Amino acid sequence: MLFFIPPDAQYPPDTLNFTCSLPTLFIGGVRFYRSHFLRSLWRRRPIKRKTNCAIEIEEHVLGQIFKGYWKQGDRIDDSVIAKEFNVSRNSVREALSRLVALRVLKKEHWAGYHVPMLDKKEALDTLKMRETLEIKALEAFMKRLDTVPDLLNDVANSIKLAEEVKDDHDFDAFIRADDLMHKTIRNNCGNSWIPHFLDQIWPMVIFIRKMDANAGFEKFSKRSIGEHKKLLQLIKKGDITEAVNCLSEHMQHQQRRLDALFDVPSDGNK
Repeated sequence: MLFFIPPDAQYPPDTLNFTCSLPTLFIGGVRFYRSHFLRSLWRRRPIKRKTNCAIEIEEHVLGQIFKGYWKQGDRIDDSVIAKEFNVSRNSVREALSRLVALRVLKKEHWAGYHVPMLDKKEALDTLKMRETLEIKALEAFMKRLDTVPDLLNDVANSIKLAEEVKDDHDFDAFIRADDLMHKTIRNNCGNSWIPHFLDQIWPMVIFIRKMDANAGFEKFSKRSIGEHKKLLQLIKKGDITEAVNCLSEHMQHQQRRLDALFDVPSDGNK
C-alpha cells in the first residue's frame, strides 16, 4: 500500500513510522493529484473528437442543401467548409463521404463533391419504398392503440404543430413538423427496423418534398395537413383497411405530383 506523507511531517529521529492518519492520507493524495504530471495529462485531453466534428459538419451541409443554399448541380468546396469550421479537410471529407453514402451528394474524380441532379426513376422508387414501409408501420401502430391509447394524442398534437408552423412560411420548419405525424406512427409501431430504414432514405424524401413545395408552398402545406387530418379520423375509428387506403392515396398523390414535375419541359416545348 502506498502512503502519501507530507514533506513537513515530523518523526522521531530513531525510527520511521509508516502509519499515518486519514487526514494525512487525504492531504497527501490531493498534493499528488495536483502534481505537474497529472495536470499535463489533463491538458492533453482532446476537447472535441473528430467524429463529433464530422457529424456537426454533416448536419450543417445537409441543412444548407435543404434550405436551398446549395442547389442541384452546385459544387461543394471542402476547403471553404474547413476554414469556416476551423478544422482539417479530412474532417470535412469524412462528413461529405457520409452524405455520399446517403446519396445526398455525389463525388467524381477530380471534380470533388456536388449536389446531384435528381433522377426521376430513383425518386419514384424511393417514394414507393417509403409508402410500403409507412403502411406496415401504420398497421402495426393501430393494433397497439388498444394498449397505448395516449399515442393518438401525440398524432393529433403533431398535426396541430404543423398548422402553427405553416403560417410562418418556413419550409424547413414545416417539413419537420409535418413529418412528425409519420414519425410518431413509425416510432411507435413496435418494429425498430421500420424507422431505421426510413431514416436512411429520409434525405432523398426531403429533396423530393422540396421540389413539390417549390410548385406552391401554400397549396402544398394545406393539402398535406388536410390529408393528415383525414388519416387521423380513420385511425380514431379503428378501421385499419380504410386508414391504409387513405395513407396509400396520400403517398400516391405525391408520386403523381412528382411525376408531373419531371414531365414539365424546361423550355416550354415537348
